[in-house]
Amino acid sequence: SIRVKRRQFEIDGKQFLLQYHDDKEPFQWQVAAFKKLVPLDFAAIFAEVGCGKSAELIYLVCAHFLAHEIDAMLLLAPKSVYRQWATQQLPEHCTVPCDVFVWGEHSPKKSIEMLQAFTKLKTDKLKIVLANVEAFSYKTYVDYFKRYIKENKTAFVVDEATVIKTPDAQRTQNICIYLNDYLMYRGRISSVVNAAKKRYILTGTPVDGSPVSVYSMFNFLQWGFFKSTYTVFRQTYSMLRKEKTGNDRTYFRNLTRKDMANIRREAAKGASYSVLAFAFNTTEEDIAYTVEHPSLTLPWKNLSKLKREIAPYSYTITLDECFADAPEEQDVTLEVTMSEEQAKVYASLKKILYVELGGRSMTVQNKLTLSMRLQQVTGGFIPLQ
Repeated sequence: SIRVKRRQFEIDGKQFLLQYHDDKEPFQWQVAAFKKLVPLDFAAIFAEVGCGKSAELIYLVCAHFLAHEIDAMLLLAPKSVYRQWATQQLPEHCTVPCDVFVWGEHSPKKSIEMLQAFTKLKTDKLKIVLANVEAFSYKTYVDYFKRYIKENKTAFVVDEATVIKTPDAQRTQNICIYLNDYLMYRGRISSVVNAAKKRYILTGTPVDGSPVSVYSMFNFLQWGFFKSTYTVFRQTYSMLRKEKTGNDRTYFRNLTRKDMANIRREAAKGASYSVLAFAFNTTEEDIAYTVEHPSLTLPWKNLSKLKREIAPYSYTITLDECFADAPEEQDVTLEVTMSEEQAKVYASLKKILYVELGGRSMTVQNKLTLSMRLQQVTGGFIPLQ
């Protein structure tokens, strides 16, 4: 049996348990993130691959289950990821009894029947539904998942949350709007009330990479989070250039590095901001920001303001920060004494490796295969075939 350890924290007058497996001690950042995020109804975990954001999410969900604030979870993730939660992440980090239903393992009709039964299931365990985000590319299954969310006290999670970065994509609207309670006014969405008790997103660090993707992610967490339309949001944090299509339709694109270099060059020659704004089909504000920030290479602006706005509801960690207190890497050389047969095969394979590398005909697959064969030989296995 797996032993469980607990750490109790009193936050805002409430008790929360950080529970984990005996052999899976949380990182320092995970404890800090837990203490910051567990009192919130919604939060974003921005962590690079390898930091342990999946474990952090499970710590939070288990804490809310133990506090009787939730009794279910719906987790959406890309096709290559969502099944891993059932086979790897949950078995490794979940410390409360749970029933897991993986959507899409059966025919659509059978999957719907099973989800409906799972929705009504009465149990003392944490109910967990895992699904591929592609299931929400159309409205076909939205009502079934919405019923699951509303008939349980549900924590709703989107893993790899850049999958909902495009506001007008059908998938984004299904997840951010139609899985919730919403009102229409004159054919448009006027308000959205979150149906899930808790909401979380997990992804890397998108603010520096593409800040506009944060808009939809935080709309999922709390509709109207930025109190502005996407158009206004994009104008606030992106430097845009107006263009026209062949049929004379207007659209906006980000300034390119070449655009920015040309703007700085012409400004250095004495061109005014108004003249440059007209020449590059952009605003004087974007011209000024480009010129006054010469080290800027990407068309994003006001990022410090955006980071301040989302900071109370998010935790960000990089891989270097995560392992900052880890000991320095050490190279260890292992001396291997091979038998005569091992040495013969090893020398033959090594010769093939060098000949093909020198002839520039190596492929990635060839390199990996030969390297593995060399390792197998030194480990005592002779690949005779």
